[in-house]
Amino acid sequence: MLWRQGARDFVDLRIPADLPDMGGAASLAELDAAALSALARCEGFAGTTEVEDGVCVWTREINFRGPQTGPDVGALEMAAEGLIETGVHADYSELWTLAEAGPVETRTLRDAAGRLLVLAAGPEGFSLGRADPAAASGTALADALAAALAANDRPALRALFAQEFCCGAFDGDVARIDASTDPTRIGVAAFLRGDLGRAAPRLVEKGFDGAERATLWF
Repeated sequence: MLWRQGARDFVDLRIPADLPDMGGAASLAELDAAALSALARCEGFAGTTEVEDGVCVWTREINFRGPQTGPDVGALEMAAEGLIETGVHADYSELWTLAEAGPVETRTLRDAAGRLLVLAAGPEGFSLGRADPAAASGTALADALAAALAANDRPALRALFAQEFCCGAFDGDVARIDASTDPTRIGVAAFLRGDLGRAAPRLVEKGFDGAERATLWF
């Protein structure tokens, strides 16, 4: 899992270690029901953070899985091995170690359809999430996916996967994806680093059926 944090905005991506190998598929449409259901176990969310007295609140503006089950609040404590996060409203403990030194630049933008993009870029790598913010208060992805698969509802499947959370590294000017909620995107370019400073950066995205398009974000 990778949490990339700017001064206020963040992107968090968590891909299950036991996710089946889907590298042979050219698009999500080529995956069977079991593989698509496995993808629904991925976690990706992005938004803003507020820290007070060592307690951090993460507000998820967009969320791959749909509505979150409760407030995302953790107590933070620095230790010799890294940053320890302990759940306030949930029983968990996570150890975070620094993967990349240096400042993280963030952008929060929208496209013409109203979808939200949160982009965080450091000196060596990047994370991004793009999704419809309305989905964060709708039906859980797993439930909506099960219904769409049962009905063989292709338009619904396209809509459910019209989102992506990914991270990767800069290869020169190219932001190349290393991990994604769409495994058919691994190894491809998400955007050009030079576009980060533009008023309306252009990102390449891939639809459920495999069609690629460049989208402007404002």
